[in-house]
Amino acid sequence: MQMGVEEFRQLIPILHPRTRLQDLDALRAWYEAMADVFRLVIPADLLALWLYDEDGVPILVEPEALAEDNLLIPYAKPLVDGPELAQVEDRIRRAGYGSVQLRPIRHGGQDVALILLAAFSPYAHGETTGRLMAVATDAMAPMLARVVSSGRHELHAPVAPRPSLPTVLPAAPAAEAPAHPAEHHASPVREEDPGLAVLGSIADAIGGAGTPRDLMLALSFALQAVLPHDCYELLIPDGDGEHHYRLGLHGHGALWGDPALTWNRATLDPGSLFAGGGSLLIHDAQRAGLPPLPELVTVRGAEVPPRALIGVPLRVVERLAGYILLGSAGPGLYREEDLVLLDRIGAVLAPRVEGMVLAWQYGVLRGQFDLLRHVPGHLAKVAELLATTPFLGEGMLFAAGAGHAPGGALEFCVRTSGEHRVAVVRPGVSTPLADLPHEPIEGSGVAQVMRGELPYLLASQLESGSQVGVLVVPLRTGGEVFGAMAVTSEGLRPFSRSDMALAQQLADLAAPHLDLARRSSGLALPPMPGWKRPTFRTERERGE
Repeated sequence: MQMGVEEFRQLIPILHPRTRLQDLDALRAWYEAMADVFRLVIPADLLALWLYDEDGVPILVEPEALAEDNLLIPYAKPLVDGPELAQVEDRIRRAGYGSVQLRPIRHGGQDVALILLAAFSPYAHGETTGRLMAVATDAMAPMLARVVSSGRHELHAPVAPRPSLPTVLPAAPAAEAPAHPAEHHASPVREEDPGLAVLGSIADAIGGAGTPRDLMLALSFALQAVLPHDCYELLIPDGDGEHHYRLGLHGHGALWGDPALTWNRATLDPGSLFAGGGSLLIHDAQRAGLPPLPELVTVRGAEVPPRALIGVPLRVVERLAGYILLGSAGPGLYREEDLVLLDRIGAVLAPRVEGMVLAWQYGVLRGQFDLLRHVPGHLAKVAELLATTPFLGEGMLFAAGAGHAPGGALEFCVRTSGEHRVAVVRPGVSTPLADLPHEPIEGSGVAQVMRGELPYLLASQLESGSQVGVLVVPLRTGGEVFGAMAVTSEGLRPFSRSDMALAQQLADLAAPHLDLARRSSGLALPPMPGWKRPTFRTERERGE
């Protein structure tokens, strides 16, 4: 029967998206329908299908009799080894099949199934057969990938039935046997609904997570059974929507405190992806003509940008709280019904996300109110000390104490000569700036701040067995960055946005004095001309 490639694709039966690896009856029924389609256009005396479980072990779906032949089907780790496949094909040919097609079904960089098509005739399969097989495996890959993914995540262990309570009967007379002997039956055990199991896991994830990162890890695990994904992302916007924060990677500390977790519109623009505030469904990002997508938070497989993507905005009434995205490394995994399910899950998730953001905003505002009461007096005192103290290091020491700097210690890095070396000014050191040793900064975060690549830098490190946080802000005068101020804080207390604002104000106050010291240290002393005694010339010398 002559049939076009696209017509053949349309005939491939659709597998229910909620089918699991354990549903062998449903898989065998789908196999029978698929085998009927294949036999319409491709001569086949043997058609077999294996699925790969989470460990890459092949599981035979049909025909069951093939298990008696003990074919050594290779494992998927995550791809099937080509030479091992060739050995299996050779063994099938030796069994009397003249034409053999053994192909892995690949999705997202891993093999999820293996299909065997064999005929006794040696010339049954030609070039057309190869094209039809490629179309068939491409159509089946997303469906079988969902089956394999759903079998990888058992949400709950089987619940043992509770023992039935013994029935207490009145004692019968010894002479008489009871007319109706009591029969003890165990109470029937109801199988747990998979939908309710998923709902319970989602509720546990949303209600039991302490940080946004823990929330998304638990939610990702709960969703794998119904919405398989290789990566995810949870984003919250700033006030004007120019930047988005990767909330799904945030642990403890202040939100928006890590510049590495901030994406601008050039990296990802949810405003254009979610056009009109609606949902997002991309079957294949490589063919959709979209700007390149970034790598999302990977939960399995290689760290590559997703090809299939679904996402919904998180809203509380009409307020936008953020976006949730789920992606797959392979194309065509998601459908419209998946988008509807994710939208319902997003409606449950949105209040939790907004609550996390509001709790952080409340803490920031509370800290800012405490600071604002004292800031005018502190800054005035800092300016006075810097203007009246003759030694730069001593003035910095007094200024740090008067300004209540957010940290335990201050250091100032000043560029005096060259782009890659700085002089480090520490409060209390009276050594002139020109005599301080120079230290290299190339390749460090301080260099990025001084070059303007980062507006600030937050880092943590271990010193003498204790955790130390470091906040670096630029020293700037007249629009030029010539150095940086580093603030260190011991312990696990993170820097807040109030600390960052106060540190930048302190740096801006100290910057003119450091810039003046920097410029004066690089100037050579002007020559001192000697006194010239006045002389009187004669009239002839004067030309009179």
